[in-house]
Amino acid sequence: MNTRILRIFTSTATVLAIGISAGTAASAAPLSSGSSDFTIPAISPVLPGPAPSPSPAPNDPESALNARVSAETIRLLNEHRVAHGLRPVIVDANLTRRSVEWSKHMRDVNRLYHSGDNVWENVLYNYNSASDASAPFRQWRNSPGHNANMLLPDVTRVGVGFATAADGRVYGTMQLFL
Repeated sequence: MNTRILRIFTSTATVLAIGISAGTAASAAPLSSGSSDFTIPAISPVLPGPAPSPSPAPNDPESALNARVSAETIRLLNEHRVAHGLRPVIVDANLTRRSVEWSKHMRDVNRLYHSGDNVWENVLYNYNSASDASAPFRQWRNSPGHNANMLLPDVTRVGVGFATAADGRVYGTMQLFL
């Protein structure tokens, strides 16, 4: 039996969906020549159970900002989901770690783009003010594609992370998973 996995990449103006079929190891070949669909071995993601947002390192302003803004973003995300009749999501330690790592990577290369991880993902940079912890959530909610990711009904886990560049720009990543 094949399982359909839907991968959504978003930007403010574009939503691009790519379908991938997961099969068995014996069927890891293209479905047909010229087809963009292919089968891959079924892989069960290894995600640890839910964990609280990471505690900031002592005297590390970026970690403190990351923890505060991440917690507020997740709180607002869950209120938004419940208001639309959906279950709240739980914080996942692996997704959180990957979100922080990806935000730091984007900051370090000074480029906004998606990680390619097998998750639904929202990214942003230069949200209005580090002092306004709700700004990243509002920025994603006001973008149709990003908002659609946040309101996917089957999503159960989330990780959020931020990184601040030397010039004050903030990069953010939200990863959502089943």
